[in-house]
Amino acid sequence: MIMEIYESATAPESADAKAMRSQFDSDLAWLSTQGIVVRRHDVALKPSAPDGDEALAAIIGNEGDPSFPVFLVDGKVAYCGSYPTRQELAEMAGLIRRTRSDADRAPSSARAVRCSCCG
Repeated sequence: MIMEIYESATAPESADAKAMRSQFDSDLAWLSTQGIVVRRHDVALKPSAPDGDEALAAIIGNEGDPSFPVFLVDGKVAYCGSYPTRQELAEMAGLIRRTRSDADRAPSSARAVRCSCCG
């Protein structure tokens, strides 16, 4: 499985944001130890989507920074608008499944800004 993350790393960060990003970096390292290939892309350095990826191209071209970061799992947009927790990353990667009681609650991904591609 491949998880690609498109993010814009140009904005200045507060101390809280830096701490959150540090935790996220740790979570991605953990994900890699679980056999998931993780690739990160900085759209500030290369502001285009891979050829043929219309959903991602629309996000990059039309919606701008509020939709970032954007997470693709095996080439399909899975999440966007905020950095997910380790549990959310594991769910996206198929490492854990949501239980019925989890499904009854509002999804934790509801925190994310919803982009046009994924709801």
